[in-house]
Amino acid sequence: MSRSYTIERDNAERRNSEYYKGAEMLSSGEMFARLAGLQILKGLATGDAEGFGKQTKDLLTAFVRHPPRLDQVSHGEKSEERPDVQEANAVLATLSQRNLPE
Repeated sequence: MSRSYTIERDNAERRNSEYYKGAEMLSSGEMFARLAGLQILKGLATGDAEGFGKQTKDLLTAFVRHPPRLDQVSHGEKSEERPDVQEANAVLATLSQRNLPE
C-alpha cells in the first residue's frame, strides 16, 4: 500500500467522522453546539463538494424544515427566527451559490 493512498484514506475517514459529528451536533440541546455543527458541515461541503455537497444540502434542508424542538424557544417564536435555522439557511444559500453537484 502506497503512502499517498494511506494518507488519502485517512483523510477520507477523518472527513466522514467530521460529517457525522457535525450532523450529530445539530440535535444538541445547546445552541452553540448546533451552530458549531453547522460550521463543520459548511466547511466539509465547500471543501469537498463532490463528497459532501449533496448530502449536506439534503441534511440542512431537513433541519430547516423540521428543526429539533427546544425548550429554550419562547412561545410565539417561529422556527425560522432561531439563530440555528437562520444559519442553516445561510449555509444552504452559500452552497447553492457554489453550484454543488446534485
